[in-house]
Amino acid sequence: MADAARVLAPNEAGELLDVLIEAGELGKTDTDRVRILKELFATSDRVVLADVVATLFPESVSEVAAINFRGFKKRFNDLAEQAHVPIRLAFDARKPKGLERRAWFKGTPALDDRQAAKLVEATPAYDPRDYVPPVAVAFEAVTFPQDVARALEEAAPDAWRQLDADRQEFLCSLTCRLQPFVQVVGPTPVPHVIGFEALATTLQGEGFGQIAGAGRALGIPSELVHMAVFRVALRTANTLRELAEQEGFPNARRLLVSVNLDPEILRNRGFDPWLYHSSHLFFQGLAFEVSEKSAGTDLALLPKLGAAYGLRFVLDDVNEMSEEARTRLAPHAEMAKLDVREFQRLVEAAGQDPPETIRALSRFRLEGKPFLVEGVESHWQEQYLARHWDAKSLGSLFGQGYLFEPGEPWSRWLAPLPEGAARGFVLCRLPAPPLLARRTRRGDKELWPAELLEDVYATRYPPHVFQPPQVQTEEGAVE
Repeated sequence: MADAARVLAPNEAGELLDVLIEAGELGKTDTDRVRILKELFATSDRVVLADVVATLFPESVSEVAAINFRGFKKRFNDLAEQAHVPIRLAFDARKPKGLERRAWFKGTPALDDRQAAKLVEATPAYDPRDYVPPVAVAFEAVTFPQDVARALEEAAPDAWRQLDADRQEFLCSLTCRLQPFVQVVGPTPVPHVIGFEALATTLQGEGFGQIAGAGRALGIPSELVHMAVFRVALRTANTLRELAEQEGFPNARRLLVSVNLDPEILRNRGFDPWLYHSSHLFFQGLAFEVSEKSAGTDLALLPKLGAAYGLRFVLDDVNEMSEEARTRLAPHAEMAKLDVREFQRLVEAAGQDPPETIRALSRFRLEGKPFLVEGVESHWQEQYLARHWDAKSLGSLFGQGYLFEPGEPWSRWLAPLPEGAARGFVLCRLPAPPLLARRTRRGDKELWPAELLEDVYATRYPPHVFQPPQVQTEEGAVE
């Protein structure tokens, strides 16, 4: 955040808190806490710290509440930084002489119209190419341009045809990164990969937030961005499973691949035909990650979709779900996932009372369902879980995080993203598809025509590095 950060007045903090809430990355529980903070700071720029802690965590004893507040503060500030919202939560590290410790918001407030006009005059015109990282990380990855184009034109023909070639290319150049699901504790003593989460990325290594931001800057309807992301994830999941089956991998049909159903696509009126047109890509091991945030108030919709299409669901951020949502969605869930922030918060105190830490983790699992924790980033965390989690009484435990690599046979087709990109592995090594292309021979190697590989797998070697076009305003300036 800029050096010009200062203590924010109540109205300034309120405006920035609204922006952070609208970013939609806080989770339900922390979003409710931010709304409480907005009310607490509505009339004063500084509030007694003890009152803030007691209001946010009324059911906790003071020592536990203080720990929970520090964890909340870290999550709040980290997410505000990631969302580029110039607000941070702060409090007195030590008690001032004769005064109580206080909390406040610091940051750089939004500009009024006069200040904004001056800034615009002094600022160079905005170029959408700023969305490409200053140091682009180019890498080889499988894309599905023809399939994405056909699918978008089929599901939203009017919106698709209104896009120029460059904007269509932006959507068609998306790829997917995969993060492994690994058994940490279970029936077999050796950890092994049981599945992956499929997450959209660009060929410059940017994640979904940057994809959505670039789409907005380019004037692409958000429904097309979400549909493209969803389609690429489905195609990646199918391709990985097909490769494993071709290799005769015994657990190929049991491979679990999860794809996120984000709130916007789930509530979009175009989602029903889009789901219908994509249903041929559903397979037994495919599961859709849903949270209370994505399900919204229509909790009955997901079971209906599951019954209609045979869909499986993973309850994402189960620790953020209300009791009602967990109760209604649990019968339709294949797995529950604990989010990375809650896992990291709980393992901070792992050395003090291991049984209590395990009890705190296990209360989020669903009886009789696999349980996965996100954010396993070090070997000691994996070993801690393996030593203290009792599979006999609690069931198998799975992990997801930067520590884990795909291993065999998945490393035959996957490669790690380079440094500077989002973390994960991309599908990039494809064998010639048997029975789907004509063969030519050169020595002992079988070669496959590039146009056939493009049609079957839609691969690109090397990847196309997309440069977003400039956007002309009515006055002719470049935005």
